[in-house]
Amino acid sequence: MKWFSRVKISAFFLLATLAFIGCSKSPQQKAEELVKNYLKENLHDPQSYESVVFSKIDTIWDYQENKIEALEYGGKTLIEKYQDTLLISNALMALEANDMETYKSLTSNIGIQEKERISTLNQEDKSEYYKTADSIRQILKHFEMEKENIKKAPPIMDGFSIEHKYRAKNAMGAKVLNEATFMIDSELTSITNVKD
Repeated sequence: MKWFSRVKISAFFLLATLAFIGCSKSPQQKAEELVKNYLKENLHDPQSYESVVFSKIDTIWDYQENKIEALEYGGKTLIEKYQDTLLISNALMALEANDMETYKSLTSNIGIQEKERISTLNQEDKSEYYKTADSIRQILKHFEMEKENIKKAPPIMDGFSIEHKYRAKNAMGAKVLNEATFMIDSELTSITNVKD
């Protein structure tokens, strides 16, 4: 008898699990429902809506190229803004190390007055150039490390997209065939963008 009640309990849990699984919607079904609801709220004549075909839902991956581009742009901008500071700092280091070849190479494109000014800077001014240049180098190094970390990181799932062809009446009352791509958030709860 005990085995019979165990079978009953097992059968009950199996049926409950199947019922639960059967009731939940697939990502495809959720996406299609979101699109239909969106169109009902946004079409000129929602009553005229006719679904033609949905594509399969597609995952949108964020490889974070925008962050890499932003870091590259930030580094480039920083170098451009502080180019003179970096040049003077490097020239001062070469001068203090008595490396005249490097000093001449670094200062070859600047005027005589500027070269003279660099060679006669007091220690406090030199320290300021060194500190600023060192800070810039640290920031650039951080940017490079961050870019490498982003490149090594796996892509981030950023949502879904689904294409849909449908017919609906336009503002003139003519039924026309439309095609749009719908971007959906990663939880499949809302449309985030539509591309016609």
